[in-house]
Amino acid sequence: LALIRASLPRHDNSATVERLLSFIRSEPDNTDILFDVISILEDIYFTEISESVLKWASKRHPENPDIRARLAMTLILRGNISEGCNIYSDLVSKYSDFYRFTDGITHALICIDQHEAAAGIVLQTLPLTDDVNIKKILCNNIGLSLTALDHSAEAIPFYDEALRIDPCLL
Repeated sequence: LALIRASLPRHDNSATVERLLSFIRSEPDNTDILFDVISILEDIYFTEISESVLKWASKRHPENPDIRARLAMTLILRGNISEGCNIYSDLVSKYSDFYRFTDGITHALICIDQHEAAAGIVLQTLPLTDDVNIKKILCNNIGLSLTALDHSAEAIPFYDEALRIDPCLL
């Protein structure tokens, strides 16, 4: 897969897509391959195909929260906010460590300028996690959302907290 990524032909993506899908067909239960293929598909702007593959994988592995979280992010990035957020809500209700999915969901919402929704999710999640790696990302995400909503003064404490946790964010 690394070789495919390194040599992505920009002129014949259909052949690349077919090669990528053959990896999934050959090892349908290997989630590492699945996520690598999804990343490459999204890198070459085949998000519709990545959505279809994730829906297929989600049916094949209905109890795999990582596949469902990635599907939620892909749906949101493709503009299907309602379905993506419904999947995220389902993850929240089923998994006590749901906050680990919040970074991806809020990042997807930020990418499509849904800053109020992203900020709302972060504000609900932030008090529930003690994981400093997740906390720094969430603080940064809410800072980005608040800044985009012209609430820069409110964003500063969140940026400060992210930098306190990890000064290398500068």
